[in-house]
Amino acid sequence: MAIDRQLAYAALFGGARAPAPPSTGIAVVTCMDSRIDPAVVFGLDPGDVNLIRNAGGVVDDGVIRSLSLSQHFLGTTGVLIVQHIGCSVHGLDDEAFEQRLLDRSGERPSWRPGGFDDLDESVRHAMELVRSSPFLLHTDNVRGAVLDLINGGVREVV
Repeated sequence: MAIDRQLAYAALFGGARAPAPPSTGIAVVTCMDSRIDPAVVFGLDPGDVNLIRNAGGVVDDGVIRSLSLSQHFLGTTGVLIVQHIGCSVHGLDDEAFEQRLLDRSGERPSWRPGGFDDLDESVRHAMELVRSSPFLLHTDNVRGAVLDLINGGVREVV
C-alpha cells in the first residue's frame, strides 16, 4: 500500500519545510488518474504549486472552493487546468452512471459525474467556469492544456 512508502518521502525533507504558499503562484487542476505525475510532467518541486485533483480534472463546486481558498489564503494568482487523452470520464454518460448509482443505493447523487464528449471543449468549459466565478480574486491568468498519456506531450488549449 502507498502509505508504506511514506518513510522514503519523509526522508526527502531533511527537516526543511517548504512554504505553504506555492512559489509559482499557480494552482493546477488535473485528473486523479494514477498515470499522471504533475511533478514529473511540469518539472515541479514540493512547494511550487497548489495541486487540485478529481476525476476528469473537471471544474465543479469543489474545485472552485479549493481555488478560492488557494487564492484568498495562499496567494495564488494563476490557474492551469490539465485534462488528458485516455481519461475514463471522457465519453462517460452522466445519466447512465447516475441511474447505476440510483439502482445500487436507492438515491441519486447530489453531484454530477462530469462526463464529457469533447476533450478540448471540456478544457475550454472548465477555463470559462474559473474565469466567471465570483468567488475567485484572479480570473485573468487561466490556462488549459491536454496531456497525451501515449507520448507524454502537453498541448495548450486556447
